[in-house]
Amino acid sequence: MLPDAGRVGRDIWRIFSSAEWRPKPWLTANLGAAHEHDSLAGNHFSPRASLAFHLSQEDTVRLGFARAWRTPSILAFKVNQRDPNIETLVGNPGLPAERLDSWELAYLGDWRRINMSLDVRHFRERLDDRLMVVRTGPSPATPYSEQSIQDISIRGYEFQWRWQPLNGTRFLLNHASMR
Repeated sequence: MLPDAGRVGRDIWRIFSSAEWRPKPWLTANLGAAHEHDSLAGNHFSPRASLAFHLSQEDTVRLGFARAWRTPSILAFKVNQRDPNIETLVGNPGLPAERLDSWELAYLGDWRRINMSLDVRHFRERLDDRLMVVRTGPSPATPYSEQSIQDISIRGYEFQWRWQPLNGTRFLLNHASMR
């Protein structure tokens, strides 16, 4: 898929940090950040923040925000597949990274004396610059290439209930619903 390209590579470096602050016994603040430099995709900054309100030792409500990036593969940038027996696929050196912004409101019940927990999360996510491989023009002779085709909003909830009534026995129920 990379004929006559020789050695193909990319350099990536990351730096990250995280901090937690407990100004009151009922409040925990969490901040984090990451910075990534990718020789093909450029620079990306990913912040993260959350507040956890401890209603009791067993019940916590959490509000959080996070940003994440997915950079395209080396092939998405540089592929050059021009075999007449298969579809033509060409690279797109101007591809953006997909960006995901996520907000969440969550509840965690951790009832240790009965070995049970419930984790419920409502979320809203926005995905910008979703990448897909598509034909680059209307003609069947035009090549395929990875392109940024759409922005997506996702809303939903998920939960996980866990109960361990005896050592060696565990009941687990998970569910997620998204729009």
